[in-house]
Amino acid sequence: KPDLGAAVQAAGFHVTRLHYFDVAGVLPWWFLFRVLKLRAVNAGQARQYDRLVVPIMRRLEAWIRPPFGKNLVLLARKA
Repeated sequence: KPDLGAAVQAAGFHVTRLHYFDVAGVLPWWFLFRVLKLRAVNAGQARQYDRLVVPIMRRLEAWIRPPFGKNLVLLARKA
């Protein structure tokens, strides 16, 4: 996260928002891709995750920003 913010600032942008999201996806991602060594996720499983988990986490993470997550959101404007 700090490296991404610094790189965007060094490119001449002002970072207005930078935060993690998809905290719920960290453990499944780690297990599937690190432990089981999978290369891809079944499309049906991804749809199920998107349908069941994402709506709940979207609401929670809008209210409380997690200190870690599987992905980052960065919003910047030209300085």
